[in-house]
Amino acid sequence: RIRRHRRQSTAFRAGFTGMGLELFPTAADATVYSNTLTAIELPEVVRADPDAFFDAVAERNVSISGGQAHLGGEIFRVSNMGQFADEQILRGIRTVGDAMVDAGADVDPEAGLDAARGVLEL
Repeated sequence: RIRRHRRQSTAFRAGFTGMGLELFPTAADATVYSNTLTAIELPEVVRADPDAFFDAVAERNVSISGGQAHLGGEIFRVSNMGQFADEQILRGIRTVGDAMVDAGADVDPEAGLDAARGVLEL
C-alpha cells in the first residue's frame, strides 16, 4: 500500500509540475512531500477567480479540494490515497490541465501527461 501511494503521488507531482505548475510547499528534497496528499499552487491568473477553475474541474467529474483557511484560493489539493488505476491518475492530471487552460493559465497538459506516464511506465 505504501509503495502504491508513493507511486501515485510521484505520478501526480510529475504530471502537475511537468505541465508547468508549482508544488506547495516548495521543497528541495522530494522526500519531504506526502505520499497521501499533493498540494499545488494556483497560478496568479487562476487566483483571480479560483471558483471558475474548481467549477471546471467539477464539471468534468473529478474531485479535488481547495486550500483551507489562509490557503483558500491559493492552492488546490489532490488525494493520493486509494486504489487508483493508472488511467484515473492520468484523467485527473488531464482534467486539472484542461481546467487550468480554460481559466487562462499558461500550462501544457500534454507535457504533464507525458511526465506522469514516465513515472507510471506507460
